Parts: sequence; C-alpha cells; structure tokens
Amino acid sequence: MRRQAPIKRSPTGQRSVANPKAADATALDDRPLAIDLSRDGKHLLVTLPYELWLLSLATLEVERTIELSSAEPSIHEASKDGALWIGGHHLHYGSIFSTTVTKVGTKLADFVDRVCLVRPGLLCGAGSQGEVLWDIEKEAPLHRRKSSEHRVLGLVPLENRAVWADGSQSAWVIDPEHPSGYMQLRLRTTSTTEVDDEGITAIGLSSATPPRCLLAARDGAVAWTGRQLRIDNEKFPRLPLRAATPLAITGDERWVYVLRPRGLLQRFLIEQPKPPPGEEDEFVPLPEAEECRLEWPAECMLLHPAALGSHRLVLGGPQADGTLGRLWRVDPATLAWQPAKLGKRTLVEPKPTEAADRRPDFTLTRSKLTGPPLAIACRALIHGTSIYSEPGWGLGMPPLSLVEGLCVGFASMVLLGTQGRTRLIALSVALVAFVVSSCGSPARASKQYQYVIPEGTAGLIATNRAPEIFPADLTVRVGDSITIVNEDDFDQEVGPYLVKAGTTMTQHFSSPGVLQGACTMSMGGTLSVTVLPAE
Repeated sequence: MRRQAPIKRSPTGQRSVANPKAADATALDDRPLAIDLSRDGKHLLVTLPYELWLLSLATLEVERTIELSSAEPSIHEASKDGALWIGGHHLHYGSIFSTTVTKVGTKLADFVDRVCLVRPGLLCGAGSQGEVLWDIEKEAPLHRRKSSEHRVLGLVPLENRAVWADGSQSAWVIDPEHPSGYMQLRLRTTSTTEVDDEGITAIGLSSATPPRCLLAARDGAVAWTGRQLRIDNEKFPRLPLRAATPLAITGDERWVYVLRPRGLLQRFLIEQPKPPPGEEDEFVPLPEAEECRLEWPAECMLLHPAALGSHRLVLGGPQADGTLGRLWRVDPATLAWQPAKLGKRTLVEPKPTEAADRRPDFTLTRSKLTGPPLAIACRALIHGTSIYSEPGWGLGMPPLSLVEGLCVGFASMVLLGTQGRTRLIALSVALVAFVVSSCGSPARASKQYQYVIPEGTAGLIATNRAPEIFPADLTVRVGDSITIVNEDDFDQEVGPYLVKAGTTMTQHFSSPGVLQGACTMSMGGTLSVTVLPAE
C-alpha cells in the first residue's frame, strides 16, 4: 500500500498535510534485512520479512510498500524502467512504481534464494540447492548446478561475473563465459584444512570505480580485492569470536566498513591518501583500523554519496521505541572513532597421520639358538625359499653356486671358531644379514613422483583450457612420496591436496589407503591416489 505524508493539526483544529522535512531516523514495522540504493539515487529499497519498503533518500519518508511471499527476500533493480527482480523461494518480477509482483519461471525453487543481474538480460541466482544462470528474454536457464543443501549468505555482481558465499573458507565466482568450473576466492592467510571460524559469512561491494569485492569471515578477518578479483589486502582485528561475527560489509574509495554485533562498527583503511604538494613533512597518516559504538545496534547498512562529496551511512536495526525496526542515517566523520587493535590469524595445521610405535621394547626373549643348521638356513635364504617348505630342511634344493658356497662356508667357519653365546648370536645375525644383502634379491627402492604447475595455469582453467598435468589414477607404495610445485599465482586443488601459490608440497606415504578429490588438471576432473603396501 502507499504511505501518505504525515497529517499535521493546526492550533485551530484544522488538519493539513505537513511538508516533508529531512530526517535522520524513521521507524519500521519489522526488522530490516538489507538496504539498497535505487539506480536513480533518490530512493532507498529496504527489505523486510515479506515486504519491500520504498523510502525517499532525502527525507526517509515511506513512499510505497510491496508485499512479498518470502521471509528473506532478495532484491536487485534492473538497469532501466525501475524493474525489480525479487528472489526467495521462487523468482518474482516487479517494479518500484507498482505494488504487485509476478512469478517468473518454473523449477527455480531453492535456486534463487539470492539474485543479481550479471549483465543486461542475464540473471544469476544462488540458493540452498545450487546455482542458476537465467536468460530473461528466453525465460530459460543457460546453466544450472545442483548441489547438496547449504545456505547462501551473500551474492553480488562484479565485472560481468557473480560472487557468492556459503560460509566456507572460499567465496565462489560464477563466470557466464565458463560456467562449468567456479573459481575460488579466499584470503591468502587461510588454513589448509577446513576451519569453521575462517568461513566467509559476509560479502559486499565498494562504491569505488571499478568496485571492489569485500569479504568478511567469522573470526573477524576482512579482505578486499583489486584487479582481476585478486585479494589486494587483508586485515585481522583482535576480537573475541562472539564479537567478531560480521553482519554487513560495505566501503568506498578510502575505507571498508564492517558492522558487528552490539552496535560495533569498524573500518579499515584501503589506501593512504597522498599528502598535498609541499606538506609532506606535516602530513599525518590515517590509522590502519578504527572502531566505534553506534547509538543503536544495527544489522544492515548502506554507504551512499552525499551532495558535498562525502559519504553517509544508512543503518538499520531492530527494536525501536515500540516498533520492531529502525532506520537512521549518520555521517561517518562525526562518529567517535578509536584505534582498533590488529593481529594475525593463527592457522590450523592438519592432523598428523598416525605413525607406527617406535618405542623400544624391553620384553625378555629366549637367547638359545634353535632351528636348522646355519648352512641350510643360508642356503635357503640365498635361493629365496623357506627352509621349512622342503622335507628335511631344504634337502633336494639345487646345488650351491660358487658364490653361494663361499658365503655359506665363510659364515660356518666364523661361527664354529667363535666362543661365547653372546658373540655367537651377534655374528649369526650379522652374517645372515650379509648373506641376504649380498646374495639375495635386492629390495624395492622408494620412488618420488614430481609434478609442476606452471605459471598461468589458472588463466587456462578459467578459459576451459586446463592442461592435463596429473593422471586420473596414481598408484604408489608405502615409502614413496609425491612432490607438487605450484609456480602459478593462484592456489590449486590437486585431488586431496591444496597447493598454495608459489609453494612446494611434499607428501610421504606411510600407510596403505586411497586418497581422492577433484582436480581440473587431470583427465576426468578427479585425482585418485592408491597407496599399496610396501613390497
């Protein structure tokens, strides 16, 4: 329904419509979920459960409300005509000039929980069951990927691509030109094993030109991209985990703003301003990180430019003076900023594999020699057979060769001339080992498998020209090892291993088993490593 301007009553009792005045706060009927700025820069699109409110940016007066069918709707305005694409459980189409919406498409349930326009005529949706690229004119999907149930926490368009987060350590990039494989966007300081606290839970865009992609993790970490969607910088504020949860993230050319629980607002410096000519000595650099407490707790925010060139923050939160929601505006320059402490992220190492027990064993054993004569034992070992497999302890075996006879004779002569039980045992063990190593078949030497990921491999993968560096199936034995050298600028997933950019990974195999995982640089897109027992 359409909201009218407030009614003002004169001292004489006659009612009149009050002139709209600029306001810095307004009450809402429910808790705000998100705040967006219309393309004309004159209206605020405030998303509430089952509703969309259209407010004047100048006065914060409510002009129109649109009823929706989703408890957590997602709104994206088209490039012209005020058209609105509304995501939720289903996809709907509307307008900022109308209060009605129309359902669009079929079989899109749980694929459009969040929506955005990648480019004119192409809509990207991400939901609990997967992702979809929807051709608006043909009303048909160009790409659909079904996945196991998960929650999508954010979706933003960036340079004809879409970036979305599901709470894992990586944000995922969907490129309409190459939809078969998604590129991972993660902080440079990330553990090799999956850590829930390092999951990216908030994603946003800066108002700079071109815009930056902004990322925030559960443990408080903040990062932003530069050119070609590469992480430009990252910061790690020192906060307890309960206070570090990011609720919203936005930014401009200078700062990245992060909203946290209980009204905590932090900002991180993107780049130091250049001092004016001739004032280099008197220039005071800006702090790397600052924080302040807001007047009221907030859960969503928007940063929009003001008339004088500075930026204003529009904040939304719950529980305001007898209503369920509040919307207010503040100038960041007027907030009481204090220096924020920065630290480093402590990486979690993967759990080591269980190694064999190498502790010495002091259990008492019998020292009395039993069994066949030494000559027969040496003869059996030379031939590689068991002395107990032949009747009479090896009788009927082929005759000894010259080398075999010398080894057996030498061992027997030394043992016969040795006195003392202790020396006899020691020499027996030594000579048997000598005979086996000198005259028996040699043991298998361990092998080392080495692979190199050359520079520029990530670009080839993004253009569906991934090289086949690794086999689909690799069979090794216990004692072997594999070394992977990543000369590229991007982290690469090679089957069960994650190889950081510019690093070398070596894996020694100590126990039998099967290791497998996805690999875009192998035949079939997977790599399976089968570890056999040692020979």
